[in-house]
Amino acid sequence: MKEIRFRAWFNSMEKMIYKDDNVHISTFLGKYVTTNSKLMQFTGLKDSKGIDIYENDIVRWKQGDIVVQAMVSWYLFGWSPFTGLSVIPIPYYKECEVIGNIYENKELLGK
Repeated sequence: MKEIRFRAWFNSMEKMIYKDDNVHISTFLGKYVTTNSKLMQFTGLKDSKGIDIYENDIVRWKQGDIVVQAMVSWYLFGWSPFTGLSVIPIPYYKECEVIGNIYENKELLGK
């Protein structure tokens, strides 16, 4: 069974809050989800270093001689890194590395 977890980014504080395992999800959502926050879901996947991969994380992996990095988002029926208008499939999520997220590390996407 997939573990359902969330984190929230607060624009006003410029801070990421992760749901503590001791806090019920409805309490977390009621306390931390506001119009000034962005909620992100845990994908259920871990990167090559065992780090949890969340929605809006930026991941990096190697395809042959090319190093690719992209934001993780929901696409059709599953989580996938997304660049521009094409979905870049990661053959094995264990080969990618979380290098940041779109809120704390905007520079990683070159925007």
